[in-house]
Amino acid sequence: MSELLTGSQTPTHRHVQASVGSRGEKAVHLALGCGIELDPWQRSFLVDALAVTDDGAWAAASVGLVVSRQNGKSVALEVMALAGLFLFDEQMVVYTAHKGETVMNAFGRLVKIVQRVPALKRELAPGRKNGITWTNGKEQIELRSGAVLKFRTRTADGGRGLSGDRVILDEAQDLRQDHIAALLPVQLAKQNPQTVYAGSAGDSEADVLGGIVHDAERKVPDLCFLGWSAPDDVDPDDRTWWARVNPGYGTRIPPRNIATLRSRLALEKFLRECMGVGDYPRPDGEDWVIPRATWRAGDDDHSAPVGPVCLAVDAKPDGSKASLALAGYRSDGGIHVEIVQNDPGLGWISARVREVMSRNEVMDGVVWDAKGPLSHLRNDFEGHQVPLLPMTPDDLAMACAHFYEAALLNPADDTEGTESAGVEDLPPGVLTGRRLRHREEPALTSALASVSTRKLLDRWMWRRQGKADVSPVVAATFAVYGLQMHGHSPAPPPPPVSASESRPRGDGAAGPDVRSMGF
Repeated sequence: MSELLTGSQTPTHRHVQASVGSRGEKAVHLALGCGIELDPWQRSFLVDALAVTDDGAWAAASVGLVVSRQNGKSVALEVMALAGLFLFDEQMVVYTAHKGETVMNAFGRLVKIVQRVPALKRELAPGRKNGITWTNGKEQIELRSGAVLKFRTRTADGGRGLSGDRVILDEAQDLRQDHIAALLPVQLAKQNPQTVYAGSAGDSEADVLGGIVHDAERKVPDLCFLGWSAPDDVDPDDRTWWARVNPGYGTRIPPRNIATLRSRLALEKFLRECMGVGDYPRPDGEDWVIPRATWRAGDDDHSAPVGPVCLAVDAKPDGSKASLALAGYRSDGGIHVEIVQNDPGLGWISARVREVMSRNEVMDGVVWDAKGPLSHLRNDFEGHQVPLLPMTPDDLAMACAHFYEAALLNPADDTEGTESAGVEDLPPGVLTGRRLRHREEPALTSALASVSTRKLLDRWMWRRQGKADVSPVVAATFAVYGLQMHGHSPAPPPPPVSASESRPRGDGAAGPDVRSMGF
């Protein structure tokens, strides 16, 4: 049955501007006249991208398209380039890509089309070159009118000296700021320019494409965006999702080819290359999810728990690194959290957990995501006699809300931040006075600086996908939640004590000395 699936022609993400019509229909008609058979999604993309306002201007000055490879993206871009040259009276159209091979393939295909279609061929500039320039690095198609379609491989200076009405940026996942700095000024003197950013899902260095995706999420004006991407927690073996995010599935892309890539690519790469799950950097100027200053306000080099602690574990999706975290109540009623260990691989986890449990008073068991990156270690945990406290999907979202709100109580005013998203889901009184405190730990700080969120209905969760190791913050979040759900908090909290009294002491008078516990 799954092999009968065909790719969805409807994007998972669509953001368009108000318009009175579109020149996209003319582009589609041009393609038909050139013998180019467009898929429904390609036609829809051209109609959305080439929408116009009542004064004839483009409804969106910027267009974004994110769709996985081999789905026909380049064909849609080539039709757009032809339409700009032959239909829209654009005097200069610039087609660029990251790889020279991509540029030359597009150039070669369009030259063949123009020379094959008499109505287009008649418009070529006369002369020795017949309107076609094959010179390496200066490939172009020129018309009698002087209009020209230039093909350029991107470099830091690849756009300087050009003045274009339309700039098409293929392989936009590889775009960098220096490319944009060279290309976009070419449009400054134009009255109605349009820039098209098109590519497959980007990684943590795809700052330009990431900016387009973030802008689409925020519904910014003057942008048209169509994207095919699965949610972060998608089952990578679910073929209905293979079809949902690959419009060419079953037609341009044989299902078995995706199945082959599933077996050969690392999970992160498969999700990005075949399911459109990007790992984009945080936009410039955007603070951490938990604001940096707020988190650092909770630094306390002498922080320590005074009773039973809760342990939690998590790992990167590819299993390359894992974290063991601990949380416990402090003598002042606040919450202490720390990373016990953050190391490569997974083989050390269960034995290390057992060692920590043998040295300290640990409540109930170890909190973990039973369907997460460590799910296959259940037998290993049980073999080391480690009791497990599995997290349900509701627990995962609730844990993030607990951790976030506890962190926002770090400033002097305990009530600050209680209006933030998610606090309405917390049990009454859970956070009163329960400030989050932590020592300065590079692994946890680095994870917080990198981690982003993903939506889960009306809630949110930490986003595990990406190159960065965010397992420290996920494990810390689980540990804090487990402490609040399974631990016994001070009731009422004891009065605050001085820094010297709360400092861990070797004689145990002020509570267990966590630094000597063998973590």
